[in-house]
Amino acid sequence: MKFIDKITYKSLHIKDILDLIHPYSALGAKQKKCFLPYTTGNEEKLNNEFQEIAELSNIFKEDDSFHLKLTSLLSKFNDITNLVNELSYEPSKYHSQVLEIDELYDIKKFVFYYEETRLLIEEKNIDIVVACPSLSSLLNILDPNDFQIPSFSITNGFSQKLSTLKSKLTRLNNSYTKLECSRLNKAKEELGLKNIEKEIVISRNNKDLLDKLLKSTYYITTSENFANITFTLRQSESMVNLKKKGIQLKDEIKTEELLVRNELTKTVTNYKRELLTSLSLIAKLDYLTARAVFQNKFNCCIPKIMSQDNNKIQFSFNKAINLKIKTYLQLQNINYQPIDFTAYKRISAITGANMAGKTTLLETIGQLVYLTCMAIPLPCEDAVVSLVDFIFCSQLPNENYRSDLSSFAAELISLNEVIINNHGKGLFLVDEFARGTNPVEGEAFSVALINFFVESKTRNVYKDMVVTATHFPSANITDQANHYKIAGISHQDYIKLKQSLKFDKFTDRDKLSQRIFELHKYMNYQPELLNASNIPPQDAVIIAEILGVDQEIIAETRSLIKKKRKTNSNYN
Repeated sequence: MKFIDKITYKSLHIKDILDLIHPYSALGAKQKKCFLPYTTGNEEKLNNEFQEIAELSNIFKEDDSFHLKLTSLLSKFNDITNLVNELSYEPSKYHSQVLEIDELYDIKKFVFYYEETRLLIEEKNIDIVVACPSLSSLLNILDPNDFQIPSFSITNGFSQKLSTLKSKLTRLNNSYTKLECSRLNKAKEELGLKNIEKEIVISRNNKDLLDKLLKSTYYITTSENFANITFTLRQSESMVNLKKKGIQLKDEIKTEELLVRNELTKTVTNYKRELLTSLSLIAKLDYLTARAVFQNKFNCCIPKIMSQDNNKIQFSFNKAINLKIKTYLQLQNINYQPIDFTAYKRISAITGANMAGKTTLLETIGQLVYLTCMAIPLPCEDAVVSLVDFIFCSQLPNENYRSDLSSFAAELISLNEVIINNHGKGLFLVDEFARGTNPVEGEAFSVALINFFVESKTRNVYKDMVVTATHFPSANITDQANHYKIAGISHQDYIKLKQSLKFDKFTDRDKLSQRIFELHKYMNYQPELLNASNIPPQDAVIIAEILGVDQEIIAETRSLIKKKRKTNSNYN
């Protein structure tokens, strides 16, 4: 059973929200990608994780230098998990398993920055440091000369024999260099040339110099082509002997370095468990840090997590923000209205005209519940949330179904599959259910769906939370559900709009854009709780009028609505 399917994930624009959270290393990015949601029964664990995020968030607010130091350190970590997992030391096979220089470098670099990070967070008494094992002893082994830098090389500090061999090679190289310089000076005297190198390229046209070099005992021909001949200083017998001794010494050094790498492989392998623990902790710290930065950047809150046995409310959001939509509106110079919403009962039905914000409200609720289960602070002032085992959003069109199905049929099948196949406590976000069929049957389906979640015995739906948005004005919704309306445009604001806009005809594109701007400006997107006697709002005519629809159409529509209300009143 998936916590969230691809269609719901896409419909709720979850990726757009998650893209605002930026881990600083590959370890943190992997932690974010592989993070599993907290579902029902894990309330205490989730609270603990939120407390860790809140702790970091508060420290970052109080100490910006600490924030900068920590994020700078985190950005230096590479993911060496695979390398550490493959660590193995078997004396009979170590030649094929010994760590290479670059691998030892990767390990030392991680240990070096890990220790700096551990000591940094230890200064702040951050709780996570309790679980951080010290790797200082391993760092000392990898840095015997105490250079205190992240780079790695096999220095003399690893082996006395290696130190002796390198000293011999240095002296031998110095002796060879002296002999080479002496021989080069003699060659200059013999040839009568002041500027001459160990290797020279002579044009075939320079016959005099070529003749000298070809006869010289100090130079030999090493290559030639149609235009030039290359000469190299001939080694003396003493130089040849030193060269042979140098090659021998280099082989001995290579053998000793291999022994050093063998010992280091054995040592590092003994720290395998601590290294894996440290990698896991850095990944966790990185992702905690990214979420704490997200919390501060977008003024997010840590939600209160409801216990499973608490039936007072299902969830509540105060001044909630849909970050994707807010960003879009800001680009259009339109103010975003934060939303307050409290679901006192498991089932909530929301009515309102198109463009009134019903779908946005559902989307925002879905985002906030998802973020809660993923231990991500919420973009609102405060919140109370119940954990769920899955989230389902009924959205159309659904490209996963065959093209021979109508939108109505696809919607029914999609919802029915989730009802049958999923277990546990779900959050169902149903946007204008049955809008693909006629109004009479569509309204009946909407009410029946709500009643199903209240009364059905075919599946354990008594814990599911349902939020449905609909056009249908039925007031016959069970008392076990709450009925909300989007506040829409008040009478006073409608008068203001009439004074500022002319509603006589369709306008050009520029003026239409202005009308839409004014509509957003005066529209109240807040959901309001209705009682049984309230008539759901009918703002569609007002919206059409604001957009410049012909007044004859507006007048006829108002007349038909008035007749409909009168008929219903007489019938009742």
